[in-house]
Amino acid sequence: MIIDGGLASDSSDEPLTIDDGLPASRGEWPSGLLDALRPFAQGHVVADPPLLYYADPSRPIWARTAAYTAEAAGPEIIEAGEQATPRYGLITSQTCDISEEDAERPIRPWVQVAPVYYRTDLNSGEQTLLRNRKGPRHLLHLPALPGGFWVADLRIEVPVEKGWLATCEPIDGFGDETRQRAVGERIALLRSRPAFAGRFVDGVQRPLVAALKNLRDTDRALYDRMDMQVDEVCVELDSLLDPSQARVTLLCEAHPDPDIQEWWERWWDAVVPAANDAGINLHAFAVRLLSETTIAEVASELRCKRATGVGSLEELTTHEGDLHPWQHEYRPPRPSAPRSTSCSRATASC
Repeated sequence: MIIDGGLASDSSDEPLTIDDGLPASRGEWPSGLLDALRPFAQGHVVADPPLLYYADPSRPIWARTAAYTAEAAGPEIIEAGEQATPRYGLITSQTCDISEEDAERPIRPWVQVAPVYYRTDLNSGEQTLLRNRKGPRHLLHLPALPGGFWVADLRIEVPVEKGWLATCEPIDGFGDETRQRAVGERIALLRSRPAFAGRFVDGVQRPLVAALKNLRDTDRALYDRMDMQVDEVCVELDSLLDPSQARVTLLCEAHPDPDIQEWWERWWDAVVPAANDAGINLHAFAVRLLSETTIAEVASELRCKRATGVGSLEELTTHEGDLHPWQHEYRPPRPSAPRSTSCSRATASC
């Protein structure tokens, strides 16, 4: 395996930066390469991708790392063996970053590829969950990939240089553009979900999730009306990791029905003692109308992170090791909810 290509930066004390190693202009890229990348988009599938990572075989976690233990002299790049190499890979890089059509000097020599596996080990129930975009969030079903039940595993993404990608054929794994957009949505979810302090999770977050699940099971009519009337449940904190002040805020198109507000008042009364025991002053819940709430207003006050769409409790399942079930399950916002009301800042398209 080649470890160093031999290029050196101007200073012997500093490593070569990515910019130092790039072609100086678009015309200096290999002939025809950028044009060959135009058919590729985020969500396309390629055959026979590599799978490698850096590890210390003396402290193995994954089975392939352990296989290196006998012959390893120290930390090294681990290449997946024949049995662990995936048959397909899912392109996770943003579409505009692949061919960089408008860039005078393209600046991204690599794209990210996640492994795609044929999951014969999943039972029918697990497959149904994944088909419906439920189940573990790091797994993404590819419904249009023929020959079996194919699932992308987003726990690892391998950088491949674009020269290699240009030799591949793009394969449709989703069947239409709408389904293919699930790739970017899922990656955004996995990367952007906030980490909350454990005492907030135990004192406020888990009790709220449990109360909403109980409402769903005991009074489905009220739960369904809440689903329709509450677009987002947010949490405002003075600190994500060491909070002392907190408030649950409902984002709605109009003020919820009185019995829905009464349910939240009862929940607040019940959970305040546990929050106090956790050292958190839980302020009375608030309702904000979407028409009166902007990103700037939300962001300028206490930290606000999207907690969960109430309706997504249909999808919500707690998996071992998942500390934040509010962020674990999402469904796309309803079309009636303006995107500008999200607590996350909007990003430009390209």
